[in-house]
Amino acid sequence: MLLALLSAFLCWQVPDASGLYQRVKPAVVLISVADEQGRLRSGSGVIVRPDGLIATNYHVIDGAVSARVKLANGDIYDQVAVADTDQRKDLALIKIKAIGLTALSRANPSSVEVGKTVYFLGAPMGLEGSISQGLVSAIRSVSELHPRLEGFRVIQFTAPIAPGSSGGPLVDEGGAVIGLATMTLVSGQNLNFAVPAEYLEGLVQHWDGTARPLHAMSSQVKLGKPRPANDVLRSAKTLCVVLSSGSPVIKAEISNRLLRWGKFALVAVPQQADLVLEVVQTGQLSASGSGNQAAAILRDASSGAELWSTTKGGSWTWSGWSNAWVGRAIADALIKYVNSTSKR
Repeated sequence: MLLALLSAFLCWQVPDASGLYQRVKPAVVLISVADEQGRLRSGSGVIVRPDGLIATNYHVIDGAVSARVKLANGDIYDQVAVADTDQRKDLALIKIKAIGLTALSRANPSSVEVGKTVYFLGAPMGLEGSISQGLVSAIRSVSELHPRLEGFRVIQFTAPIAPGSSGGPLVDEGGAVIGLATMTLVSGQNLNFAVPAEYLEGLVQHWDGTARPLHAMSSQVKLGKPRPANDVLRSAKTLCVVLSSGSPVIKAEISNRLLRWGKFALVAVPQQADLVLEVVQTGQLSASGSGNQAAAILRDASSGAELWSTTKGGSWTWSGWSNAWVGRAIADALIKYVNSTSKR
């Protein structure tokens, strides 16, 4: 009898991660977007109302002219509208024409405590239906992460995330949303951050029921006044590597090379960066003699101005046969440029 009671107590105490996954997964979506140049990227989102209202990060849809939402059951919606946004806090509500969907509630802010067990569900690297577990590490002001950010708090957590996780829900042991994953500091280990659900709750509660076409987002991207490249590079502290299309090996090699260099801290999203390195694979190894190739553009994140560009790779008979080689070559060229320009 005593053993049976002890067993029942332990089962009550230990969270059932499998059961939680089954409850939360139907409310998690994959969001795929395209910008005006046809470049594709993806993020995650969570259904917050059964009528198709979905929460995600602002940076997931920023600059997008088209999008599609894929539900956990495989259903795809190609008509996506913007219901509301809070750019400062990196939050957005989007709307699809659906009914009867599984929606998640938001947790009470007072229940979010340091040390609590949390779970993340989303589509890291496009891998839908992924779950990871961790702890709440801290609740801190966003200005501690980057001086250009201010005016809200973030939840620091250890559940692993990756590109594509943005906008996915961080949930407590009861399956209530405590935040949306928004960024990670790739120069550390499991330094991940979420926007608290209390900010999201305000958007949901005050939504007036209207939505605008997604292409209206692109008009919000404005370029500031360009600064001299040497001024930008001397003051820059953070850099984001963005792979628009191509092998992730290229991005990984660039990032590893830059991390060893140590000039800039690497961040996961452009909104937290001083510099953005845009990379696109332009050629692949083939029997005809063409080799792996990629182009890269370095931009000042505050103005969007192009500071530098390069293309590496080419015919496999002499160079560029490996994606890893191409990534290292781009990183080495960038390091050479920054070192020479910042001394001027």
